[in-house]
Amino acid sequence: FVLMIRRPPRSTQSRSSAASDVYKRQGMGGCMEALLNGVPIVTFPSGCDQILNTDVIQALGIGKQLLDPSIEGVRQTLVEVMEDEQIRSNLKKYSHLVNPQESRKRFYEIVKSHLKQY
Repeated sequence: FVLMIRRPPRSTQSRSSAASDVYKRQGMGGCMEALLNGVPIVTFPSGCDQILNTDVIQALGIGKQLLDPSIEGVRQTLVEVMEDEQIRSNLKKYSHLVNPQESRKRFYEIVKSHLKQY
């Protein structure tokens, strides 16, 4: 099950153009990408980290889990997410905390420190 409306571009990471979009892909990379772009998330977890990520998404109030995969259920969940001002507010509150450059730098430092052990 994949639900995306205007997927935020990975390379441009344009916050303004993605602000009215809905993004569904709840792996950690997708979650961070959506959060960076201020895009609400609709999840339908199938396992692995998706279940935990869905819990975090809902706890932060930046999206909702799709509980009813029927056409009406999808429509209703999309409308709820698109019209929820609290989700928009939470996205603004948290999106500035995502810094791809810092993340890459920190990842490099962690890998480098582990390689020194060998």
